[in-house]
Amino acid sequence: MKAILYARVTTSDQREASLDDQLRECEDLCRREGFSIVGRETDHGISGESTDRPSYQRVLRAIERGDADVIVAHELTRLWRSQAEQYTQVEQFEFRGRHVVTCAECVNDFGTPGVMSLESK
Repeated sequence: MKAILYARVTTSDQREASLDDQLRECEDLCRREGFSIVGRETDHGISGESTDRPSYQRVLRAIERGDADVIVAHELTRLWRSQAEQYTQVEQFEFRGRHVVTCAECVNDFGTPGVMSLESK
């Protein structure tokens, strides 16, 4: 699977390294799962409640175009703070057969802990 990684920190008070830490965990997960990394996107100092995040929008476009099959993030809150936005995107991902994988949550839908499939069954 082709994976695009996404990391986000909300405020400039957070350590810049936390973006690097998030990406490193995502890269480790991709290695374990055999995902091919096709991109890395980060948003710094932008709330997850906003959809006007430049890198977040690039991730969504990559999924829409089929450039990536799976979004890998440290946790769901890095992608979404709004349940309405999460629901909207989940519907779109289901339609396209795309996935979201997180490092921190213990969701198991691919048969591997930490992997959540948003694909319709």
